[in-house]
Amino acid sequence: MKKTETDQILEYLKHIDESINGPRPKARPPKKEPPLSKRVDTLDKKVDGLDKKFEGLDKKVEGLDKKVDGLDKKVEGLDKKVDGLDKKVEGLDKKVDKLDTRVSEVQLGLATLAVDTKAQFQRVDERFQTIDVQFQKVDERFQTIDAQFQKVDKRFDKVDRSIETARVQLVGLVELVHNELTGRIVDLEGPGPAGRGGGGSGSGGSGVPLAS
Repeated sequence: MKKTETDQILEYLKHIDESINGPRPKARPPKKEPPLSKRVDTLDKKVDGLDKKFEGLDKKVEGLDKKVDGLDKKVEGLDKKVDGLDKKVEGLDKKVDKLDTRVSEVQLGLATLAVDTKAQFQRVDERFQTIDVQFQKVDERFQTIDAQFQKVDKRFDKVDRSIETARVQLVGLVELVHNELTGRIVDLEGPGPAGRGGGGSGSGGSGVPLAS
């Protein structure tokens, strides 16, 4: 028996209803079937509700699509940023290579400088050793000169003692002459048988001669 168009529509709507709401439990046999027109109206309302649900789903899908588009743009931006970072990393790698080369050159220069400086210090040390030997010789000469000065000092001390002895002798001689002269003057001034200028004591008489 061929199904009518209405039966096909009802079967299609039933299939949609079961796909959305799941299979319905077997209902008790209705006491009385509603008229077909009413059942069609009810199904038409359900179809309208499904259409609205599909429209809401379409809007949600469109919203999700827009979000996906936004995410795609963000991903593209991130890709560009990552590309920029890659370029920066490459630039840093080149700079690090240059720095490594310069560090190697500096290390080589420092090693060469250390060798040259060591040789220069050795030469300076040798010159200081030579100067030290010269200072030792000068010190020895100063010691010799000091010994000579000590000898000269001793000679000066001896001469000083000789001068002091001569001075004491000279002072004693002067005192002796002074006493002799004083005695003769007293003898000349004193009264005598010949008187002043007579043949008494004095340089012209027969008295005691002057001490020489």
